[in-house]
Amino acid sequence: KNAMLRLFSYNVAQSIVRSKKPIPAIKLNRSSALNWSKKNNWNTLMQNSNFATKKTKKREEKPDEVASLWSIVEDVHSTQMKEKEEENSRILKEKEKEELRISREKEEELRMISNEKEENKLKVEQEGEEKEEEHMKQRKKGKKRDIQLDAEGIRRRKSYLFVSKLKKMNNEMQLNDILDNMEYDGMNLARNHFVEIQKYYLTRGIHKGGIGGRGKAAFWIDLQRQQIGLDGYTYSSLISLYSKLNEDKEVEKYIQEFEMREHCENEDVILYTTIIDWVNRTSFQRAKYWFDRMISKGIKPNPYVFTSIYKRLGIKTQSNVELNYWLQQQKEHGVPMDSAICNTFIDYYSKKNDRAGIERTLAMMAEREETKPTVITYNTLLRFFSDSKKDEECDRILDYMIRNDIQPTIGTFSTPIDSAIRSNEYDTARKWIKKLATFTNIKMDEFTFFLIFRFLSADITATIEDVKNWKHRLEYERTKVLSTAVYNWLILCFVTKGELKEAEDVLYSLKTVSVEPNLKSYEPIMQAYCNQKDYVNAKKWFDALGEHKFIPNTRMFDSMIRLGLQYEEHTQEAIDLAIWAIRGNVKLRQVIMDELIQHPTFPKALYYKHNR
Repeated sequence: KNAMLRLFSYNVAQSIVRSKKPIPAIKLNRSSALNWSKKNNWNTLMQNSNFATKKTKKREEKPDEVASLWSIVEDVHSTQMKEKEEENSRILKEKEKEELRISREKEEELRMISNEKEENKLKVEQEGEEKEEEHMKQRKKGKKRDIQLDAEGIRRRKSYLFVSKLKKMNNEMQLNDILDNMEYDGMNLARNHFVEIQKYYLTRGIHKGGIGGRGKAAFWIDLQRQQIGLDGYTYSSLISLYSKLNEDKEVEKYIQEFEMREHCENEDVILYTTIIDWVNRTSFQRAKYWFDRMISKGIKPNPYVFTSIYKRLGIKTQSNVELNYWLQQQKEHGVPMDSAICNTFIDYYSKKNDRAGIERTLAMMAEREETKPTVITYNTLLRFFSDSKKDEECDRILDYMIRNDIQPTIGTFSTPIDSAIRSNEYDTARKWIKKLATFTNIKMDEFTFFLIFRFLSADITATIEDVKNWKHRLEYERTKVLSTAVYNWLILCFVTKGELKEAEDVLYSLKTVSVEPNLKSYEPIMQAYCNQKDYVNAKKWFDALGEHKFIPNTRMFDSMIRLGLQYEEHTQEAIDLAIWAIRGNVKLRQVIMDELIQHPTFPKALYYKHNR
C-alpha cells in the first residue's frame, strides 16, 4: 500500500508539474489511493494519469520516466493477480475436498441404511415364516373346531333363509316345500321357524285364524313345546296374535302358563309389555302386578312400555288415577319423555275430546329437542280434527307440513279419507283422494287401497280413468301380497263403471299375485251379466264357482234362475238349477218360487217343502 501511495503521489506530482494545476477528478490523499487499490481500479488511475498528460501544452514527456513508472504499475498488478488466482485455486481445492468428503459420508450413510433395511427385511421374513409355522400348527390342532364353526355359520345362514321364505309363503303347498327342503338339508325346526308357521295359520293362511287355522296353529305350538319348548319370544308372539283375534281364553291360557314358570328363556321387556298391554284392558291391579314382576326380574322399563300403557288409557273412561300412577312410575324409573310418549298423550286427549290437553302437550313438545313433533304427531291431530269434522284445520295441518318439509305418510291421507267416508262426507273424501294422487312418492298400504276402491265403486262422479290410474298404482307399488278384499273392491269398481272385460282381467290376474279369490270375487261379474240378460256369460261364471268349490249364495241362485226363465231354450236349465238349490236347503225368494210353480215340469212337492 505504501508503494502504491508513493507511485500515486509521484504520478500526480508529475501531472501538476506539467500542467501547473491539480487534476479535478482525483483527490490527493491517502484514503483515495487506498480505495483505488482495494478496488484494483488501475485502468481509471492510468486514464486519469493519461488525462493529465494530455492536457499539458508544449511540454515534451520524458520517455524513460514514464516507462519506468508503468513497469512498476504492471509489476504490482501482475503480482496481485497471481496472488488472487492462487487464492481462488486454493479455495476451489478446499471446496472440492469438502464436496468429496460430503459425498463419501452420504454414500456411507446410504450403505448403512440399505444394510439396515436388508437386515429388517430378513428379520420380517423370518418372523413371517415363524408365524406361518405357528399358524399351520394351530390350524392342524384346531382343524376340527374350524370345520364345526364353518358348519355352524352355514347352518345359521340357511336357517335365516328358511325364515324369510316362511314369512313370504301364501299357501300350504309352499309350506310343505319349505319343510321338505329343510329336511333334505338336515335342518331342524328352530324357534323362529315355529313362530312363522304359527303366524301363517293365524293371520295369512287360507283359514286366516278360523277354526281350521287355530287348530293347525295349536298343533305346531304343541310340537314346539315337545321339541324345543316355548320361550319368551314365542309367548310374546302368541299373546299378540290371539289378542288380535279376540281369543281371550287363549291369551289368558298362555299368560298363566308363563306365570307358572320360574325361569323362561328370552324373557325380555317386549314380553312384559305385551302382557301389560293385554291385562291393562280390564284390570289396573294386574297391570301393576306384571309391571312389578318385570322390575323384580331386573328388566328395566323403556319408553315403549309406557307408550303402550298410555295408549290403553286412552280407551278407558275413568283413567285419571291410573294416569297419575304411571306418570309417577315413569319418573321414578328415570324413563325420559320422548316424541312417542307425547304422541300417545295427544291421542289420549283427542279420544277424550280435550283440546286444552292437546295444546298443553304440544307446548311441552316445543320446549325440548327430544320431544320435537313428528309426522305421527300431525297424523294424530289430523284424526282428531277429521273426527270433529273440521276440514279447514286438516287442510291447515297438511299445508304446514309441506311448508316445513315434513314428509307426509300414507296415514296423513288415509285418516281423513276414512273419517269422511264413515261420516258420509263424500266431497271431503274425494278431495283428499285427489290430494293423495299428487303425492306419488308416498308408499301405499292395503287399508288405503281398500278405502279408495270402496269409495270409487260408490262414487258416481268417478270416471273409469280414475279407477285405471289407481289400478296402475296398485300394480306398481305392490310390495307384498294384499288381501282378497282389495281386489274384490277393484273388480266391483270396473263392474259399476261398465267395464266387465277389465273386471275379468283383474280376476284372472289374482293367480299371478298369489291371491286366492273367494265367492265375492265372482259375484259382481256374474250379476252384471245377469243384469245385461247375457245368459251364456252369466252361466259361464256361475259354473266357474263349482270348479273352485264355491257354493253360490241365494242372490246368485235367484239371478240365474230368473234369467233362465226369461228364455224358452234355457227354462229347463233354470228349473233344474232351482230343484238342485232347494234340495241343497237354499232359500229362494218367494217371487221366484211363484214363477217356478207355473211350469209343469217343476215338482209341486218341492214348492210346498220350500215354503214350509
